[in-house]
Amino acid sequence: MTIKKDIEYFIKDSITISKESNSEILNYLNSLNISEHRISILENINKALIYQATSFIKSIEDSFQDEAFSFVVCDNNSNILYTSNTNFHKLLQVGLSLNEYKVGTNATSLSCEHDMPFEVNGTDHYIEDFKSFTSCSAPIHSDNKEIIGSISYYTYKKDQSQLLLPMIISTAKAIEDNIKHKELRHQLSSNTYYTFAIMNSLKFGVIAINLKGEIQYANDFASHILNIKHKELMDINIGSLITDWKELFEQFQKTKLILNEETNFQNKKKKEKFNLSIFPIYDKNNKLIGMVNSIREMHKVYGLINKYTGANARYTFDDIIAQSKSMKNIISFTKKISNSPSTVLLEGESGTGKEVMAQAIHNFSSRRENGFVAINCAAIPETLIESELFGYDEGAFTGAKKGGQPGKFELANGGTIFLDEIGEMRPEMQVKLLRAIQESAITRVGGDKVIPVDVRIISATNKELKQEVDTGNFRLDLYYRLNVIPIKLPPLRERKEDIPTLIKHFLNKKARLLKKSKPNLKYRTLQELLEYDWPGNIRELENHIEKIVNFNGEYTLVKAPVLEHTGERFEREQKAGEIITFTLEEMEKKTIIRTLKVMNGNISKTAKTLGIGRNTLYLKLKKYDIVLQ
Repeated sequence: MTIKKDIEYFIKDSITISKESNSEILNYLNSLNISEHRISILENINKALIYQATSFIKSIEDSFQDEAFSFVVCDNNSNILYTSNTNFHKLLQVGLSLNEYKVGTNATSLSCEHDMPFEVNGTDHYIEDFKSFTSCSAPIHSDNKEIIGSISYYTYKKDQSQLLLPMIISTAKAIEDNIKHKELRHQLSSNTYYTFAIMNSLKFGVIAINLKGEIQYANDFASHILNIKHKELMDINIGSLITDWKELFEQFQKTKLILNEETNFQNKKKKEKFNLSIFPIYDKNNKLIGMVNSIREMHKVYGLINKYTGANARYTFDDIIAQSKSMKNIISFTKKISNSPSTVLLEGESGTGKEVMAQAIHNFSSRRENGFVAINCAAIPETLIESELFGYDEGAFTGAKKGGQPGKFELANGGTIFLDEIGEMRPEMQVKLLRAIQESAITRVGGDKVIPVDVRIISATNKELKQEVDTGNFRLDLYYRLNVIPIKLPPLRERKEDIPTLIKHFLNKKARLLKKSKPNLKYRTLQELLEYDWPGNIRELENHIEKIVNFNGEYTLVKAPVLEHTGERFEREQKAGEIITFTLEEMEKKTIIRTLKVMNGNISKTAKTLGIGRNTLYLKLKKYDIVLQ
């Protein structure tokens, strides 16, 4: 059933009556598929009316001895809610409409439109199928005199016509009297329409139950995500739907609230994990009478986690500054492959912008609405990396969280996982990563359930990964899996055309962040920036520009201003014009030692000052055999 037909069903003037349209009306009605969804909406909105009307009809219909009639209950738009004789006529079926705009003159539509009883005989009906009927109808009112529906009587017998109208008026009055109960009036109020509209607009499942676990209400999305038809869902006890309901209910009785519990739901086809929250329902005397279950799909929960914990991609291709031909060609090529599910391997020196490129690829793909989850393979201890990547189940190890915890692959489901410094991954872990890529599925640590995952893998390394394969440090089969689309990012010294634009960009950015005026660079300073090889690449350049802004342009590569720290003076050995007589590595080692001293051995502050990552700093400490004091 299309949305268009659903809308047409509820709009009065969805079809225009004309003298020539009699056959069109029948064709229109015959073409309608009466969906369970539409009938369910009508039944939910008019629950009290249907209950009271059908109860009364069933109490009197036994006095009628033949099948040449049918009682029909409609809402105030003449939509059929109940018919006592489904074999009476094909146009008098639940879900169809007797609105005059759709089927022409009939007693039902006239009684609702004019708020008074009506009788229509034979040829006074508009369509041919009704011209053999006698129909009479009376409106049904709520306690505040609003029309909430009608009760009608259709028959082929014409000799009963004098008795029909008084009988139907009496029936309508009896139904009205039964509807004066306060709770029923509330259900029939106009707010109910808004309530159901709101509940069905929610993009998570809502199931209300009584204390016996019997489902009293379920919104459309609950039916959708559980893959159970709405009518079938209404007949299911929550205990047969949620596998550990007994334990959850015991917990709820103590706490009166359960939030964000991962639990398994069982339908006919499979068992599936959802995020469940349970809230209490109290009556006017503050007595617990039921519970509302909020059910969310796990991948959407993970999406929210990613969004609010920063696990999302901020950069796009527009953020990548590229004036050089080499970078323009790389961006052009990368855009073409962004939407491919194939793995990407980004190679390049530290600071060349590999993660920025990975985020740009993600944001240019159809996965942009889902998570971008980054993990640094060198920064996580060997003992933890498996649980970080694949998650763990409850009881997997001492200190494991109740209910377990999803890993990066699950959090990235539907999106992209970025494996930075992949060359640092231990061989044992490489085997498990290879299996996850091959099977598109993972198994949590301590668990045995295979969890399918749909992720796009982008890896990055500052090593020559092929050389790592040749030396036996990296598996050849994993290398081929990760290297389907290789992209090599050039160092800054090979794309010097980009440096002026990068300098301008970082000057503006740092001045804004530091709330300082953008300094005017001297010609000599600019020349130094353009001629320097930038071994730390873009990250080093950005860090240096931040220093320039902090010192109002009086910071150069040759001579730095005096820095004060806890009474100590720290300055460069090189004076203006002094000839450098030691290698770049010697200068780097001296710079690291002095910066560590100024920062009191603080690794994070030292790395930030030097414009490099913490992991890179640790590697350089090892390389130069620098011992932390």
